[in-house]
Amino acid sequence: MSKLTKKLTKQCGKFLDPGETIEASVLTSAPGQYTALLAGGFLGVLINRKVQANKGTVVEGVYTNPAGTAALFPGGEMFLSTTSRGDLVVWKRNFRGRFSGIHARVPAGAIQTIESDKTKLRTKVTCLFSDGSGLRANVNGNGTFDGFSASLSQYGVESILV
Repeated sequence: MSKLTKKLTKQCGKFLDPGETIEASVLTSAPGQYTALLAGGFLGVLINRKVQANKGTVVEGVYTNPAGTAALFPGGEMFLSTTSRGDLVVWKRNFRGRFSGIHARVPAGAIQTIESDKTKLRTKVTCLFSDGSGLRANVNGNGTFDGFSASLSQYGVESILV
């Protein structure tokens, strides 16, 4: 169990259903978020978040609409977890950084595939949902995505390494 998963279990266990546990967790960021931070400071991050919120994703040359299931995800930095029920949970944080509840819950049956492209510092991830929408995010750190992907694959989500 990773440090992040332990932290989320301790702070967010009260928001889960009785008997439900957190199996794996990752911290994601929007594509280009850290580049925007270096280029434009805090203002650059705000502009990038707005751009990402209005942008769909392109998978295999096909543009997928940001509506549908993908619209549930806030963009920017997100804490994602998989639960013992097979759900993908997005945690909500308040302005002090404390976890204050569940922002969104997506059942594993609504996720078709997760495509990942590993680099030295991060893993570029694309989630494709059964309603045709898609979500792009970066998982920071080397090897942190593997446990998360394995957790989802036991609930029938196909994981593709690009």
